[in-house]
Amino acid sequence: MKEAGVLITMPWDGGEIHEPTVQCVHCGAHHVVEAAFKRAVLGQLGFCAKCNGITCGEKCQKCVPAEKQLEVMEGTVDLTDVSVGVLWPIT
Repeated sequence: MKEAGVLITMPWDGGEIHEPTVQCVHCGAHHVVEAAFKRAVLGQLGFCAKCNGITCGEKCQKCVPAEKQLEVMEGTVDLTDVSVGVLWPIT
């Protein structure tokens, strides 16, 4: 998994905790790598073969990449023009 970002938390006792994150290729949501690995083992995260990346699972089941979602929101592309790829849970 390629790191997509860093979640920085600051506990009450001081200091900073830096945790790498991975990003869903469909909605752009970030998942902490350690937690994402556990969720992948449990089959709660998915993988899109068309986009070649991790997805949020059932929530992002349709293959609508983040860039395409922005185009739909802008009104430059109709959602019916979007093709659905093959998705399966990571097991």
